[in-house]
Amino acid sequence: MAELNRDDICMAEMSKILVANYSSDEFSLSGPKDSAICMEQSGSDWVVYQSEKSSKYDEARYNTILEACFDLISRLSNPDEAVITKNKLIDAIMMSKVA
Repeated sequence: MAELNRDDICMAEMSKILVANYSSDEFSLSGPKDSAICMEQSGSDWVVYQSEKSSKYDEARYNTILEACFDLISRLSNPDEAVITKNKLIDAIMMSKVA
C-alpha cells in the first residue's frame, strides 16, 4: 500500500473535519460549487474563494495546502470555532503517518 504524501493527508483530514462540522452545501474541496466556500489546487498553488452563480469572489492564493485549509476554515467559522477547528486539523495531521 502506497504512503500518502503530506498534501493527501492534509486533504483527507480536512475533508473528515469539514464533513463532521459543516453542511456539505457550505463548502467544496474540489472546485466551484454554487453558494459555497471553495478550495482547489491551481498549478502549484491552492486557491480559496466564494462561489456564486458560476463566479469566484474573494479569491486568495496560497503556497501550501495547510494555509488554504486554514483560510477555508476561517471563512466557514466564527473566530473561536476557527481556532478550535484549525487545532483539530493540526492534531489529525500530526497523528497521521506522513511519507
